[in-house]
Amino acid sequence: MSHKTITLSEEAYNTLNRLRRGEESFTDAILRKFAGSKSRNLADYVKAMKIDKETLILASDVEEIYKNRNKVKMETRDF
Repeated sequence: MSHKTITLSEEAYNTLNRLRRGEESFTDAILRKFAGSKSRNLADYVKAMKIDKETLILASDVEEIYKNRNKVKMETRDF
């Protein structure tokens, strides 16, 4: 199995370290947490995090805006 080196902030490292169970490796913790995840969008991620309803609505709205961002035509006006 090949290996890759990544750089993490101390905050990210500490968060990942808290995800580990006992002597679990970082690789195993990452795979357990994220591999096979069917969450492909922000709203699904928020649902999985057991976030309150208002945050879920906000996440859905942000996702909808993100999807539609290229449909908006911007115009410049000379004054």
